[in-house]
Amino acid sequence: MNNFTRVCCDEPDEDCSTGYPATCNQDCALEYIPLYQSCSNVAPFNNPEIAPNLEGTFDMCEGARQSGISPSRPTLPPPPPLPANMCDINPSIMNINCDSDNQCQSYCPDWYCHSSGYCED
Repeated sequence: MNNFTRVCCDEPDEDCSTGYPATCNQDCALEYIPLYQSCSNVAPFNNPEIAPNLEGTFDMCEGARQSGISPSRPTLPPPPPLPANMCDINPSIMNINCDSDNQCQSYCPDWYCHSSGYCED
């Protein structure tokens, strides 16, 4: 969630003083919607005390996403095809970027997306 708060609470017109964004622009929506969709059934998203706030943030960001305004971050092109023995290499040596969904499992099931934006094992 650190990346979410960094993206959603970093501009002068973004207010997160309550712990949740009071607004949601395209950058925030691009970060928060996938996070919520992936994690809404696990803590802290399923905590009954904060779930309504997190769901409200999702609804607000979904509205921003559906507004038709182009995202301020460019969409990344798909990654190039990789060799069949990809899991045999060390991804940190190769500097393999995470895919457009911030995932690495499409390359190798045991890899994860490091906060640097590169795949790690």
